[in-house]
Amino acid sequence: MSMKLHIWWDWENDEPSIISPESVALYRYIQRYYNSEQASLSLELIGSNNMNISPNKQLPVLFVYNNDADDNKNKSPVSILGYCNIIQYMTASKTNKNFLNTRSLSLLDKSILNYMVQHLNVLTEYQMFLNNENFDNFTKKKISNLFNWPFNWVNYALEMKHIIEEKFNNNGKIGFIRGSPEDEKDYAGFDEDMTSYLFKTKNKEQDSSLDVLKYSSQYKTQLCEFLDLYNEFIQKNGETLHPSIDILYKVNMSIQFHGLPNSKELRCKIYPDAQKDNDNYNFPLDNDETRKYMVVRPELKESNYNILLTFL
Repeated sequence: MSMKLHIWWDWENDEPSIISPESVALYRYIQRYYNSEQASLSLELIGSNNMNISPNKQLPVLFVYNNDADDNKNKSPVSILGYCNIIQYMTASKTNKNFLNTRSLSLLDKSILNYMVQHLNVLTEYQMFLNNENFDNFTKKKISNLFNWPFNWVNYALEMKHIIEEKFNNNGKIGFIRGSPEDEKDYAGFDEDMTSYLFKTKNKEQDSSLDVLKYSSQYKTQLCEFLDLYNEFIQKNGETLHPSIDILYKVNMSIQFHGLPNSKELRCKIYPDAQKDNDNYNFPLDNDETRKYMVVRPELKESNYNILLTFL
């Protein structure tokens, strides 16, 4: 059997792309713990940046191949979606010998990982995709740079944004302004009397500014509630938790507090002492100088270019 893990990868900077906290966290977990010398399952890291290869159109996704199967049905790969499920599979008893100094996930580990994905991960996604300042000035450009021509002309950023919007439509705890000024402009007012148009536009801008403040406050409230609960739990159980939990936590916090245009402002509001550049608020990630496993480019059938083959 063999495994192929598809993640978001920034080929220009040769690093996992921060548009996907789960891709970054999985990459770092594998670099630290995967042991190819004792592995019973080969693992290939693929920076495909291909949402269409995943059943839910989101990366990361792990494909497990049964290379010994005789029939085509059993040769079809099993797809495992998302950080929690992938970590759970990789640390299961049958595959755990592939990894050094780790164990299978306990019931407590699974509960915490699921809680983090449902609460902390979505807050990172909110900041990247539904905070219009971050989306317009950072996320859109970052995503566009992940694709070669002609796919960098496709508005994948807006497609991904709509996926995140659906999550928060169902969540209901944090509001957001649908669309952004650069994507959805309203020109209807020019057909009206200029005085009326200017008056309505001014009121609309004021309402929008108030909404931004309200939604920003809702986001910060959710983040603070998570941090209070997580820090309290770590003080009691930190040493017994699976290392995949700490990696996912640090990746998310690093992105929210250091990776985005409004990170400094957020960091100083949540942690006023962070203005002193105290290491306690830096959420450092491990250095990749000892990179053991390289990420490879996808084969044609695994890449975005596979879409073009359907037209030939």
